Amino acid sequence: MTTVDLFVIVGAAIVAAGLAWFFFGGRRATQRAQRTEDFQQVSVIVRGGYTPARIEAVAGLPLRITFDRRESGDCSSRVVFPDLGINRALPANAKTDVEVVPDRVGEFAFSCAMNMIHGSLIVTPASSETPVVVPVPAAASSSQIPDPAAEEAREAEARHVEVRDLTRRVVAASLFTLPVLFAVMAHD
Repeated sequence: MTTVDLFVIVGAAIVAAGLAWFFFGGRRATQRAQRTEDFQQVSVIVRGGYTPARIEAVAGLPLRITFDRRESGDCSSRVVFPDLGINRALPANAKTDVEVVPDRVGEFAFSCAMNMIHGSLIVTPASSETPVVVPVPAAASSSQIPDPAAEEAREAEARHVEVRDLTRRVVAASLFTLPVLFAVMAHD
């Protein structure tokens, strides 16, 4: 075994360890939603997963989750809360607010549309000093009703950004592969 072989093996081990940490590393910290009298607010970064992956909120108080999507992959293009009946598009490299009123205590899972990225919303009971706000259904105004054409345009733009990103990655990967291919083919 030569010195070059040893460097290649050590380098491959370091890259493998880095990838394992990136995909399986501990990002399990719980973030408590910031509360005001009227609502709760929390921000979640979407980049290879949800950060934080666990959100804690109080029952009965409206919760606004701002998903800050910092990637363009198709997997994270939607967020789904199956127990709460929420399925929202997350445009690439943009912030999207998802509003929910957690009306019961428990743990509610959320994931990407492909069910590969997971998180959880932990709803705790309101303490005695925190008043529980019971939402009164209001008549939907035209500003609250999502425009299908605008939603379609945002999704089309997100797909366009993703195609550009994938094209750039394929070209870069090809350029990095050519020297390896040449070295393997030129070897005895």
